[in-house]
Amino acid sequence: MKGVGNGVYERVIDFGPGYRVYFGKDGDKVVILLAGGTKKRQDIDITKAKERWQDYIETFLSGDAETGKAILRDYINATVGFGTLGKAIDIDPKSLMRMLGPSGNPKTDNFVEIINYLQTREGVHLKVEAAIA
Repeated sequence: MKGVGNGVYERVIDFGPGYRVYFGKDGDKVVILLAGGTKKRQDIDITKAKERWQDYIETFLSGDAETGKAILRDYINATVGFGTLGKAIDIDPKSLMRMLGPSGNPKTDNFVEIINYLQTREGVHLKVEAAIA
């Protein structure tokens, strides 16, 4: 992996047309998938990844639940998938997609189950700390 600027990293997958995955690190434990592509679209994909990383930072700092759900949906799609997640936490995958959709409103216990499963699967632990503004 290598840094491509603005806190974004690139991982080249030696398969097919030279796939690339772009991500950012939140602290030293959490990795957020931002974008992917091939060598042919590398410059465009890096630009998009940097924009999404900035969006991620601003979203969670501002408490924007709508965008937060979109980021979580994208992360699930890019990693475990809704089918596997639904089976693991005993919630219908279509229900999961709806609750994390634009008009969805996941119950706290469902949200906590999703986060707990993803933390365990990825081997990370999310931590919230209070800070004086």
